[in-house]
Amino acid sequence: MINFKFCVLFFMSAVIFSCVGNNPVIKVPEAAQRSFVSRYGTDKEVQWKKTGENDYQAVFQSGHQPAVAFYDRNGNWLKTETELKSNELPLVIVETVKNAFRGSSISKSFQVEKNSGENTFLISLKRGNRVREVELSSGGVILSDE
Repeated sequence: MINFKFCVLFFMSAVIFSCVGNNPVIKVPEAAQRSFVSRYGTDKEVQWKKTGENDYQAVFQSGHQPAVAFYDRNGNWLKTETELKSNELPLVIVETVKNAFRGSSISKSFQVEKNSGENTFLISLKRGNRVREVELSSGGVILSDE
């Protein structure tokens, strides 16, 4: 699981770099580009990032929300993380957070679609000065709490 803080920092970095136009040009494997087009179509503006030795991220808009699709060098789609507003979260997720983390408020949330077919939700919760990241299954089961 990619650390939730990394995801937030990645989105902030993408916005900053796109504003200053200082993005380095990277060579994205054709297989990854084809896989992206096959999954999301050609009407998306996409910004590619290389992460690590063999992994790539495609940053794009999914509807009105920022999203990041993750690919390996062979073009295999790994997962997509889409930012959600708290009012777009499924009721079971909201209820689990409300009951398990009383007094906390949702500051960021992402829906994670994985190549395994599993969908999870990454939630950043704030209570006072404390921030915690929680991953929940689509059924509202808490998978991790950092």
